[in-house]
Amino acid sequence: MAEDTQDLLADCQLKVRKLNPRQYIAKMPSLDGVEVWFQRASDVMRRLRAGDVDIGIVGNDMFVEFGAGDPDLIVLHDKLGFGHCHLALGVPNGGKFANINNIDELKAMPQWTAKNPLKVVTGYHYVAREYFKKIGMEHVQLLNADGALEALPQMGSADIILDLVSTGTTMRENNLREIEGGQMLDSEGILVARRSALLQRAGTLGVVREMLERLEAHMKAQELFT
Repeated sequence: MAEDTQDLLADCQLKVRKLNPRQYIAKMPSLDGVEVWFQRASDVMRRLRAGDVDIGIVGNDMFVEFGAGDPDLIVLHDKLGFGHCHLALGVPNGGKFANINNIDELKAMPQWTAKNPLKVVTGYHYVAREYFKKIGMEHVQLLNADGALEALPQMGSADIILDLVSTGTTMRENNLREIEGGQMLDSEGILVARRSALLQRAGTLGVVREMLERLEAHMKAQELFT
């Protein structure tokens, strides 16, 4: 996502100057006083919440998972045009899930009890909790995992997964598939900021206005010439 972000900014005449590819801090020469930090998307959200940074570009999935409930965080632009994917459940093709085609059928499976909950491995615990609460599915256990989630159902460490899907190739190659009603949210790159920084930090509002104007101009030009 960092490469897509830099490409978009460069197209908007907001090129990031990074002299060494191993550096995590860079400059944006076209805007005075702007320092660019390269961080993992989850860390961008944590630093926004902590007040360490004022503006961030992340996927909508990260904003929902790590920014929910924080009134200081606002979305300035919700369609940056890259990083398109969606967050969805993936169930095994065979076994007890062979005839499960939608979320109602998954929910109605008699196996799920307080002692034997549906084990879902995911990095999106907030989104998952809200989703299962909404559909009234009580017997669910959320698991963490490092590395590829797709292998865990085959290894017996989880029943199903909840992960980002772009083309669906990774799921298919691991004998998993989506089910109807199992998609939780759509995601693409978004621009977010701290409301307090816009109101209180000198120059921040001006920087944001300039960025938004250039982003909008670039996207309108794309619409005209594509």
